[in-house]
Amino acid sequence: MHCQQNVKKIYICVILLLSENADTCAKFVHNILLKKFHIQVLESMCKTTLDVPEVLEKISIEVKKMKMFVRNIIELGILDLLKIEDNW
Repeated sequence: MHCQQNVKKIYICVILLLSENADTCAKFVHNILLKKFHIQVLESMCKTTLDVPEVLEKISIEVKKMKMFVRNIIELGILDLLKIEDNW
């Protein structure tokens, strides 16, 4: 039960991290991360409170990967193509 409370806190923090002034790329990354780490996934990853640091590390790694992905998209100049497809 205690770990489920931690999972909910983690999920709420991930939701609240995006500021209202965030650019389109940040919103895209945030949306992908919310889909990847929805509450059921977090609950399956976090069996005890000892798992919380590992879960946070996995989220951090995914954030870094997504930042690199977006940077590559911008460098390749295909940002407009993704917007046309309404993937943002």
